[in-house]
Amino acid sequence: MSADGKYIVGQSMDADGEWYGFRWSKETNMQSIEDWLADAGVTVDYATDTAEYISDDGKVVIGKTDDDAVYVARSGGIIKQEEFYPTLVQVGSSTVQNSVSSANTIMFGAQGNPMRNLMGVGERSVWGTVDGGYDNSDISKGGLALGEFGYGYGLADGITARFSVGGSYSKQDLDAGGFVKQTGYYLSPEVSANVASDLYVTVGGYFSRTNIDTSRGYLNGSTQDYSNGSTGADTWGGKIRFDWLNAANLANTDITPYAGLSYARTTVDAYTETGGAFPVRYDETSDHSTIARLGADFVRPMNDTVRLLAKTEVSYQFEDQSAATSGTLTGISDFNVDGHELKQFWVRGGIGAEFDVGGGTASFMVNATTQGQDPTVWLRSNYTVKF
Repeated sequence: MSADGKYIVGQSMDADGEWYGFRWSKETNMQSIEDWLADAGVTVDYATDTAEYISDDGKVVIGKTDDDAVYVARSGGIIKQEEFYPTLVQVGSSTVQNSVSSANTIMFGAQGNPMRNLMGVGERSVWGTVDGGYDNSDISKGGLALGEFGYGYGLADGITARFSVGGSYSKQDLDAGGFVKQTGYYLSPEVSANVASDLYVTVGGYFSRTNIDTSRGYLNGSTQDYSNGSTGADTWGGKIRFDWLNAANLANTDITPYAGLSYARTTVDAYTETGGAFPVRYDETSDHSTIARLGADFVRPMNDTVRLLAKTEVSYQFEDQSAATSGTLTGISDFNVDGHELKQFWVRGGIGAEFDVGGGTASFMVNATTQGQDPTVWLRSNYTVKF
């Protein structure tokens, strides 16, 4: 019964002996939940069995369907909790995980070959890099792109400093309908130093600010519905990497093994959705990743100006689950849903070429990975001039 006693819910049996949930008021008399919703233009493709709770104002009813699923209904909409709550996680996890993954892709993708940009004392370099690719994860899929400009300087014998400024874009389609779109910028300094013989260490940092637009799809009865939102995210990270430059040469191919460790942390601001029958308010969310990488870069000269490139890499993420998603289903209740399981181990391979042209060096590499925290496939292209 509602707080003022004007609305009552319960369970009744129809002439065919089928149970159904009902809502009663003086104005409408007893109505099945399905008829109550139909009066508001909502079509339901399943049957209610009970109506067990009504809000104080009489506008929200909770009960069970004939297949024992929990439903939440109000004038204008009805959802099954088992179908609805995963959509909250899809958006919540995508907003934070996309930014975390982007940081790692930049630190070991766009900036993933520091040994090709070493400089002598006083030498300088400028470059432009463009990456574009596609990612297919457990909860979303879509395209991504980034572009950066950088400046490098030979600080001292065996020490090279670099600084990059870039922009990123991604749009991931969600499995339940809708999308998460992110646009932002990043700043990334790094230093490579020769520490012993041909052993180099590279230490780098990363910061980005991202604008996020979301459209969360879900079933409202039998109709696809959407609630939209906008927010922002800050990401910071760091990496350390060891390269053994040209440690071996096989079949006229220089091989540089490397090992790296990166950390990235993203905080997504709280925001409130608008539109749709069941918008929610998301709490502020933070998540992080710690990834170890072991790989090798291969360089094979074809002539004085052209070189073939290849890369192999295995990666392991120490975290096994994304952060929980919490907030408020507007006008109904708070929620706190566990994050989804993460793929912790994946393999990457890349093949490409670099060639001297126009006073600089152009390069490209096609990369592919098994399912993990890096994009499924992406193309890295770069042009560097040293002077």
